[in-house]
Amino acid sequence: MGRLLFIIIFTLFTIPLSAQGNGGGGGGGGCAGGGTNLSCNNAISDSNSNGTCLGSDPTGGNSGCNPCCYAGSDLDGDGDQDVSFSVENTNWYEYCNNTGGTFTVEFVVDAPGCNLQGAVWNFTLTNGETDCGHNSFNSHDSSPGGSGGFSLSVTLADGECAGLMVDGYAGFECGSYTVTAVCPSCAIIANAGPDVGICPGQSVVIGNDPVGTENYDYSWNNGGGSGTIDLTGGGQDNGQITVSPNSTTTYILTVEDPNDPSCVATDQVVVTVGVPAPDAGTDQTICAGQIVTIGGDPVGGNGDDYAWSSGDNGQIKTNGNPNNLDNGQIDVSPTTTTTYTVTITDAQNCTGTADVTITVDEPTANAGTDQSVCGGGSVLIGNDPIGDHGNDYVWSTGDAGTLDLQGGGQDHGQISVSPTTNTTYTVTITDPNTGCSATDEVVVTVGNLPTADAGNTQQLACETPTITLDGSNSDSGPNITYNWSGPGILNGATTDSPSVNQAGTYTITVTDSNSNCSATSTVLVNPVPPSNVNFIRW
Repeated sequence: MGRLLFIIIFTLFTIPLSAQGNGGGGGGGGCAGGGTNLSCNNAISDSNSNGTCLGSDPTGGNSGCNPCCYAGSDLDGDGDQDVSFSVENTNWYEYCNNTGGTFTVEFVVDAPGCNLQGAVWNFTLTNGETDCGHNSFNSHDSSPGGSGGFSLSVTLADGECAGLMVDGYAGFECGSYTVTAVCPSCAIIANAGPDVGICPGQSVVIGNDPVGTENYDYSWNNGGGSGTIDLTGGGQDNGQITVSPNSTTTYILTVEDPNDPSCVATDQVVVTVGVPAPDAGTDQTICAGQIVTIGGDPVGGNGDDYAWSSGDNGQIKTNGNPNNLDNGQIDVSPTTTTTYTVTITDAQNCTGTADVTITVDEPTANAGTDQSVCGGGSVLIGNDPIGDHGNDYVWSTGDAGTLDLQGGGQDHGQISVSPTTNTTYTVTITDPNTGCSATDEVVVTVGNLPTADAGNTQQLACETPTITLDGSNSDSGPNITYNWSGPGILNGATTDSPSVNQAGTYTITVTDSNSNCSATSTVLVNPVPPSNVNFIRW
């Protein structure tokens, strides 16, 4: 028969944190395809001269071996084939641990003069059938040249089984050998209890009640050798202790027979300290009226509860979404700079908080108060300053065009204007760092400028030492007032025709009380000319 190679597939098997101990026990439940059951310390005689591997095709997925024995596998990941068998001469044995504890069983293969090889692995039973999906390859050995046999050890948790494959080395057929499952002589159970989770600062009692077999010694340590507690003889709490770790800690329980130091069982329990660390996201700056999403993606773990608050603005709660749709993120649109706080609560009811600040950038624009200007006049618009230093200022008058003054100038953005008609000026201030802007307006009203006319130049004469100035060509009306100034006004200074008796320059100021605008005009009054009369000297 041609040689067909097969190998034990393994996957990592994690021992449950349940009862462990050293103790004997009978063989377990049935195996798919009919492996031979072993019981503690009872030898079974067998031969491999005509054995088969539980099926016509031991390497096939549909055979009795199931996926337990595939040929050509690399068991330890080093790139080679670790164990190979001549499967035409292979038998399968099993031992299942149903003691409630964990212990190590030794398989002894006694085969004087027989060339044998063997391998041992862990598996579990599901509904009485072998669950090869939980295999964990342990070790293999051989006795080439008929050296007498070999032994293999495997540690079994409660409910776990071990499989032993025995095959003739290099196709050798062995007519007689014995297989024995050697179990420990003592029976102790150590039960540290299930793994638990607590919040920072909390305490928890660890160790099942009881943690092990009574009348034995119990000791705990935290894995680093410190904090050992020794309770002798099954005290009132039977070995349970209260712990309050600052971080996730593994506690190891040891149960020992005081009369037999070799009779020891251990178990461990992990106390996870939950420290939820939500991600509120990074601080952001927005413009007034904008909407922004806050919270990291994700804010916390799936299944956590998220609660957002912003002080007086109330609270928003978004439950964790298993599909990671929003994961606690929310949209906000604050009107002022606001700090938002997210609080997450995990499955252990532990909480953690984180903050994010949304700065609202709202530049201030101040175009100043509305003003009036008389026709042809100029006026300075824009407060001093019209906005924050460093911002950009743009003035606009619609059809009149724009004026761009960069922030920080000497005039802080103020400009001088000389409109000919009533004009609305708009200033836009933009923060160059954020692009946020603000606007303000100022209205400049152009007032009516009245007409002032002081008349023509006049002449004083001997025969007319007093003359009347003529401002009648100036504007007139109920809203018009006059005011003359000069060296020799006798009367009528607030009329359009005052009387004067001295030479000089006279000025008329015409004011429109509606627009508060004034206009002036001047007239020259010449002195009396010198006389041409000749005087006779006596």
